[in-house]
Parts: sequence; C-alpha cells; structure tokens
Amino acid sequence: MPEFTRETELGSVTINYIKRGKKGDAVFLIHGLGMGKDAWLFQIRPIVKAGFTVYAHDSRGFGKSTMTEFPDDEKKAFEFYSLKNDVADLAALMEHVGVKKGHLIGISMGGLIAQMFCVTHPDRVISATIANSFSYPHGRILYSTAAWELAMEKMSFAEGFDILLPWVVGEKMLENPLFETVYDQMKDMYVKANSNWCFITKIRAIRARTPETLQDRVKEIRVPILLIGGSDDILTPPKYQEYTKSLIPHAELVIIPDAGHASILDNPDAFNEAVITFLKKHAVNKKNE
Repeated sequence: MPEFTRETELGSVTINYIKRGKKGDAVFLIHGLGMGKDAWLFQIRPIVKAGFTVYAHDSRGFGKSTMTEFPDDEKKAFEFYSLKNDVADLAALMEHVGVKKGHLIGISMGGLIAQMFCVTHPDRVISATIANSFSYPHGRILYSTAAWELAMEKMSFAEGFDILLPWVVGEKMLENPLFETVYDQMKDMYVKANSNWCFITKIRAIRARTPETLQDRVKEIRVPILLIGGSDDILTPPKYQEYTKSLIPHAELVIIPDAGHASILDNPDAFNEAVITFLKKHAVNKKNE
C-alpha cells in the first residue's frame, strides 16, 4: 500500500493510505478511534462504483501509519496526537496525491477531524459527511472514554475489545445469529489497528486539546454538510447530531435505522445510500452522474 513521510517539529510522520477508482471527484474517508482504513470495507467499492475516486488512510497512531510513543513526555504526546495534527496530515495527503479539493467522510473521531478541516481549510472541501460524531464534549463521551482508558491500562487490546464492543455495535447486529461469524474478523481488525498506548493517548489528547469552543468554530462552516446518526447509537445518540445541526442550520440530517455507533458496519446499505446521494448532489465533476 502506498505511503508518504513528512517531517514535522515533533518528528517524522508516515501516513499509509489506499486509493481506489480513477475518475470523478476525490473522496477522503476518515476513520474513527480504534479503527483504521480497513473499517471502510463496505463503503469503498460502492462509492467508487458511483463514480468517485476514494482515498482512505490510517490516521497517525493507528494501522500502518506512524505509532510513535512518548511515554515520558505527556505534553509532547498530546501535541503529536492532537486533532490539529490529524487535520495537517489530511491536508498533506491531499497535497501528496495532487488533489486541490475533495469530499470528506468522517466517522466518530473522523467526524471531529472533518469538522476541524472544514473550519481551517474551507477552500479545500467540496462537501463533508460527519457520521456518529459530536461538536461538544457531552458527558457520555467524557465518561465512557475515561472508562475505556482504565480498561486499556489494565488489559490487552484483544481483551479490551469486548469492553468496547457494546458501545460501538448496534443491538440488532449483536443479536444477529450471523454476528458470531464476523466477531473474530472485527476483533482482528481492531487489534491490528491499535496499540494500547496510542489508543489511550489519543483519547487523552482529544480531551485535552479539543476545546469546548469547537462548537463556536463549527458555526463558521459554510460548505455542504451531511450529518449521519445511528438510531441505536448509545455513545453519540441522534440528539448529538441534532445539536450539531443547530450549529450548522444548512446541514442535512439522516438517521440510519438499526445502526449503532458503527453505522458503516451495522447498516452499510442505508449508510451508503445516504452518502452517495449526497455526494452526487454536490459533485463537481459531472462524470459522477
């Protein structure tokens, strides 16, 4: 898989990514906490088939991208793994692949990155989809992620996966008799994408370096926005997306039925339909039609 390396004040950063498709507008997929680019398995092919070029990358600290640890320097660690630097990495990826302007699709943590990118690089965004995310540090987010920290400090990621699972996957998926057949695949995907230290540090960095004023900056967004929630998302419930819509009145809002926090996995058909309809509506390159 292709990758590129750039030098920063805090050291070298290598970003691993994939590209699929050769025509139409560029679409950048931004994964959530604990995930990697492989999380977009059910989205990449349908979006390419709809006439777009897709890029998906591992954010720093996950997958095959840089996973540098700073165990003795918390300040440096928080800065290195800040969302600000995730935004910088995305801008660098766009530069590397020669794309001046693209569509963003971010889920959970990726939705935070997409929001911040829209605020700081509005001239580089055609549209943005913000899925299962939030614009304010609501209490449930703070307390649940703090509990995840404690779990990952005391057990391996493979063991901790079972702590995360009920928060991420919807109830319909958990009750599906076929779920047992995909459980091992999901667990393997998460374990391969993570180290305990990077996972814990990312949570702490987001909490320390993502100010409550983000909600004020989000009000500046003027590009087309699609907000997606999951009807069974207990981590970032639909009221969180409704709150974000109150900050971005022009945003469209779609709630995916029978989907938890991982709506891209719980109900990929409904998710893809909503996203592709939105992408085509705002496509610049009319080869998409």
